[in-house]
Amino acid sequence: MSSRGDLSAYEDGAEVSDWAVEAMSWAVAVGLIKSDSETTMLAATGSVARAEIAVMLAYFLSDLSAK
Repeated sequence: MSSRGDLSAYEDGAEVSDWAVEAMSWAVAVGLIKSDSETTMLAATGSVARAEIAVMLAYFLSDLSAK
């Protein structure tokens, strides 16, 4: 994970758990995780729908296959 996104650019960036900061900053940097459409929040402590996980996995897998 060489790419790093700036979590402090998000209103709730400081709420990301310590164990997840590295992975979350990578996911933000590569565009796998984006803020919700109305605010600049990651909603790191919120829940996620099965469909949202499916979309993230599809993006991740398509990025891997492109390399």
